[in-house]
Amino acid sequence: MADRLDDSKLTADGTSQSPARSLPSSLRGISVLIVFCLHNSWNCWVFLNASSDVEAAKELFGLNDSEVGTLNTVGLLGIGFLLPVATVCKWPRALLWFGGIINVASPILRYYGAKSGSYWLVVATFAGNGMAYGVIGVWPPILAVTFAREERHAVVTAVALLSNWLGGAMAAIITPLVSRGQGDGLLALLEGQAYVSVGLLAITACWLWIPDIVEDTPLPILEELQVCGKREAATQILNFGIITGVAVSLQNVIPILLEGVGLSEVTAGFGNCIFQIAGAVIGVGLGSFVTTRHQLRRVLWWFHSIALLSCLGMFILALAFAGKHSNNNISTAALLAMVTVQGASVVGALPFVMQQAVYTSHPATEKCVAGLVTTIGGI
Repeated sequence: MADRLDDSKLTADGTSQSPARSLPSSLRGISVLIVFCLHNSWNCWVFLNASSDVEAAKELFGLNDSEVGTLNTVGLLGIGFLLPVATVCKWPRALLWFGGIINVASPILRYYGAKSGSYWLVVATFAGNGMAYGVIGVWPPILAVTFAREERHAVVTAVALLSNWLGGAMAAIITPLVSRGQGDGLLALLEGQAYVSVGLLAITACWLWIPDIVEDTPLPILEELQVCGKREAATQILNFGIITGVAVSLQNVIPILLEGVGLSEVTAGFGNCIFQIAGAVIGVGLGSFVTTRHQLRRVLWWFHSIALLSCLGMFILALAFAGKHSNNNISTAALLAMVTVQGASVVGALPFVMQQAVYTSHPATEKCVAGLVTTIGGI
């Protein structure tokens, strides 16, 4: 396993005393990370094309509500199909290339399917989006170990992982603005996404700079899973997977909840954007200061405490304003403020729970641990 964050190997000023290990150049590492983040955010945005503007999707593809839901279901099945493979695959770099290619091919084929009226081709592209995330989702901690010193694992994991949530925020903001509930508007968006995908494919060439993923103590797959099945590791993987699932569920539920207490559809969508953006900003910001395991555990404690309080606060506000809201600025501000705190504490915690699970499950690989946490979160 690549070197890990160890408090005993840090000096008083937070610098590492571990023996220096060879890393790719900073320029190459930053380039790979940027392109990976573009893929991750792009994956979430195009995955949410239909659900971000259901009326436009129904008009463009000639679907009913249940058929629009089928598109998302097929995407989730795609994740479930390839995520277990990525979790145990011994050739993660090759599989990442496969995920990257289908990630950019899916929007291109989706535009062609929409233009030609091929519903099943459109369905296949949603499966492709899901399969791409099944690979991309295990890579944030791998990038941290491959390109960063141990003191920077937390921030690299945060940047790589939370870029997906920024993509979700982009889908919630940009897709409805461009499509405006019209099939022609959504088709224009799909066309633009197809062209952007070609550009993204071109710059993906920098992934050639990703070195071979070599583990210090390589384990057979069954032994990795046995390590993850030990009590402490299994407990953390299960708990952190549940936290991941809670974050995804809140992302889906918050717009419904806000509309249910009387906010407009636009305001509810804005609240969903705030939820995701607040988590990304707080997660990356705090990740810059977490350089020891002790700090990591302390940050997780605060995240969990604030998350519990924010969920309780949202429950109380929802009860207080249910059926009584009439465009009251104070109540709107209170709800949006609570959504912001929820996003910061729930979504912002995701890279830290991932990193903690990786440390606890040593010597299991990062991809194995990340795959297990992500799988539990998706159940």
